[in-house]
Amino acid sequence: MGHINKTLEASFNSANNSNKTPVAADNFLDAGRCVIPEWVVYLYFVFIGLGAVVNMIHFLALARCRKNGTLTLIMQLSCVDLLSPYIAVVEIIALNNQAWIFSSENCPLFNGVEVLLNSLMIWLIICLNFHRRRITQTRSHPARMNRTNAWLPKKETANRTLNIDYRKRRNDISVIVPVILIVFVCFSLSIPNFALSSTLKINKGNVLCAILNHYYGRILQKLLLTFRVLVPVPLLLFTFVVLIVKFLQTSPKDIDNILIQKFAEVRHVLLFCITITTCYTITSFQRNVLYFLHGIFYDFETTNRVIFEAPPLYNDQLNKSTAVYLSMLHYSGITYRAFLHLFALPKFQSLIKSKIFVCCKPKE
Repeated sequence: MGHINKTLEASFNSANNSNKTPVAADNFLDAGRCVIPEWVVYLYFVFIGLGAVVNMIHFLALARCRKNGTLTLIMQLSCVDLLSPYIAVVEIIALNNQAWIFSSENCPLFNGVEVLLNSLMIWLIICLNFHRRRITQTRSHPARMNRTNAWLPKKETANRTLNIDYRKRRNDISVIVPVILIVFVCFSLSIPNFALSSTLKINKGNVLCAILNHYYGRILQKLLLTFRVLVPVPLLLFTFVVLIVKFLQTSPKDIDNILIQKFAEVRHVLLFCITITTCYTITSFQRNVLYFLHGIFYDFETTNRVIFEAPPLYNDQLNKSTAVYLSMLHYSGITYRAFLHLFALPKFQSLIKSKIFVCCKPKE
């Protein structure tokens, strides 16, 4: 790594001598000076730390219980939110100090994990929305409702007969294959960041953490635009609209009384998915927009840059204080989602009590 950095520093000096611009000149004018007060930053870290603790409780509880497709996806989301405080702390401190102040080993780790976790978050929410849509379609079709709920007592003979059909199909839909595919795609996106990110000392002793490869930086720029913005954002908005339509269509008024309890649970989970998507949109949609703007305006050909300054540490569309506050808004979703799982998901509090707080286990 030391030999590579020396070679890159030589390339950097050569680029300066040939009037190339390897990095925006104003990125490090005030390096080392905090953009916002440090006490605000540390108070914010306490806030997301609280979310990390709650997410750890959720993950442990879900790991100990028998899971359907929905709970499996929620466990994955909790795991992502449990690991996200690492990149939140590194990113916000770097943005607030306007320089990379961590070790050189942290640079590839941060860039790789940031792409991995933030890509996983949006794709897992999309998968959750599609999964709930399929479940709703299965349970809302009259013929399927009769077949999949064959164990329920017939209304006219409810007091005398209980018909059980052990050949009924499973109501749940497997999410293993979609989750494996999502993890594979997100790992593929993060590999160039793990492999090619490095630190580089530039003017006045300031340190840069970026993709130090011109050719692969251009490829990564296109991959990030495609798989972090152009594909997932329209899919997220599409599933969001579909969930709202399904929720409005699932009125319990026309449902047989004996199915209302099961149907109400479906409505509650639909509402939970809508709430989670709304939370992500409020906290993180701006981040996807900034990725898009940075990607389309970061032109390797016209600027002759020899490195790729990838978001979130670098973005030409923002002033420094706005970048810090938007980053804090994005990672505040860690805590918001943790409490949404706890209060918006049906029977989730009972699950936590029974699997973690055994003394509070509800009586049967």
